[in-house]
Amino acid sequence: MENKSNQLNIQNIIKELDNLLSKNDYNSACDYLESNIVYAEKIGDSKSLFTLYNECIGIYRKIGKKDKCYFYCNKALETTENLQFSENVSGATTFINCATAFKAFGEAEKGISFFKKAKEIYETKLSPNDKRLAGLYNNFALTLVDLKRFDEAISLYEKAISVLSSYEDVQPEKAISYLNMANAFDKVSLGVFPTPIQKLENISRLLHTNVFVKRDDMTGIGLGGNKVRKLEYLLADAKAQGAQVVFTTGGAQSNHAMLTAAAARKLGMTPILILKKR
Repeated sequence: MENKSNQLNIQNIIKELDNLLSKNDYNSACDYLESNIVYAEKIGDSKSLFTLYNECIGIYRKIGKKDKCYFYCNKALETTENLQFSENVSGATTFINCATAFKAFGEAEKGISFFKKAKEIYETKLSPNDKRLAGLYNNFALTLVDLKRFDEAISLYEKAISVLSSYEDVQPEKAISYLNMANAFDKVSLGVFPTPIQKLENISRLLHTNVFVKRDDMTGIGLGGNKVRKLEYLLADAKAQGAQVVFTTGGAQSNHAMLTAAAARKLGMTPILILKKR
């Protein structure tokens, strides 16, 4: 574990840690980190301890061990101060790790000040298109959603998406940002979700591949349909503005119109449909 400079080979340690985590062997990963921490403390290797403490925060958060997680939050913050990292990107990463831990254990408010510190440092020290900014904005926004500070969260999601739009290889991350942002909008409960996914056995045999269908006809209002999903947001906005009457339009047999009428009635609102002949 020791090299000539009396420091741990932190790169090799992280490599072995990643190997244990790839096997979901969290117990061994924790033991491995703890043993390296004992040795690093013995030889006074503060920089390695800084990394190891931060790794512990993430692992103990993931496996739900609050006391251990908070213990290493305190150790990481103390080491950040001792190494004079409080104003640089490394220190900001510690602030993010601690803030995310507080959120995970239902104490989101405690994390706000750490997210603010990290945001100030990242926005000062990093390039405007650095992917780490997108990660910060997403995590900060998730905490704000927990605290029902939706407008602030949406603003941060928009910033995250703007950063990710500079890259072509991050479409999954960008999609997650959009999905997270959708949860930042207030909504009413209308449907029964999640709806089931059903395998179409006969078609699957015919096509020699697995074919599935998302059963949004089972959303539980009217005759069902995926439009119930958007109505949860649209009618929440209408209710928030004090609307008592809802107008919509469509064809004579419009499923959207029918679902809007059913949803409005469910919420105690009066629907008025303007239907067009085909």
